[in-house]
Formats: sequence, C-alpha cells, structure tokens
Amino acid sequence: MPRLLRFIITAALLGLLSASLSAAGARMLAPGTEVFAVEPGKVMEVTYRSPQMMLMAHRWHTGDRFTLIFLDRQRGKPATCLAGQGFDAVLNQLTSLKLRRTLDAKEAQELLKKNPVGSWAEIVVRDQAALEPFRALVLPVAGAANEAFVRFDGATYVVSFADQVLRLLAGGCKSLAAAAPPPE
Repeated sequence: MPRLLRFIITAALLGLLSASLSAAGARMLAPGTEVFAVEPGKVMEVTYRSPQMMLMAHRWHTGDRFTLIFLDRQRGKPATCLAGQGFDAVLNQLTSLKLRRTLDAKEAQELLKKNPVGSWAEIVVRDQAALEPFRALVLPVAGAANEAFVRFDGATYVVSFADQVLRLLAGGCKSLAAAAPPPE
C-alpha cells in the first residue's frame, strides 16, 4: 500500500507542476516588459553570430574594457580592438530586450518556415552569475524600424531593437572601437 500511495502523491505533484508551468507559459506579458535584462556592468562575455559575421567580446573583470574580436566572411583575418562607445550602445541593447508583443505558436511556426534558423543571428550573453548564459536567436523585422524577433526558451517575441545596433555591428572595429589615443 505505501508504494501505491507514493505513486498517487507523485502523480498528483507532477500534475500540479504541469498545470502551473502551462499557466505560467500562457501568461501574457505587457508591452514594455523586459523579456531579458541583465546589468551591462556585470556582463563578462558577449557573442553575436550572424550568417555574415561574428563578434566575440570578453573582459576578465567588471570595470575593464572589453576586447573585441571580429570575424567577417568577406575579410580574411580577424580584427581585434578595445571596445568604445559604439560597443556600449550595442551592449545596452543586447542586455535589455523590451517586449512589443508575443507571437503565438502558429505565428512563430510560420516565421520559422519563412526564415529558417540558419538565417537568424545568435546572441549569447554571460554575466558574473553562475547561471547558464542567456542564448537567443534574433532576426530584424522586415519593414519595421527598431524591431526584431527574438526566440528563446521556446517562445518568440517582437522586441524593441535599435536599427543603429545592426549598423554598429556591421561596422566592426571602425564603429565599435575606442577612439585611438592621441600621439605622444
């Protein structure tokens, strides 16, 4: 009998857990809510990988400047530089994704059919926390300025995403590096 009782209790707990998870997933977020946010000053690594280029940004300690490494399909060698104000703008955008709306399952499926995962960019943000880094797929919304689709944890959102960020990323070290120090 104790075995049957344990089975019933376990089944009931799993049922409650499943119901609470589906209720949480069904909860609608209000526009303006951050679907992802982390303090930029606590970020240690950022990777942005698109079909055309890749940016890897790293620093050893908070307060240090990031070292940026760019790989571009059209350039043979990687470019390396120290981050400047352009990268600060990119970091601020990638660490605060504000919801405009949530796509339902059918809309997300149609979007992925039209835009396979290989055409999206991937963002990975690692901060000081011992948690897994944030990973998401990003795709600018065609014809809509300052919006992007973001997909993570099985959900797809439309978030505010400054067009300037994509231009800065495409510019590599020219647009994201620190100004060169004056000659001595």
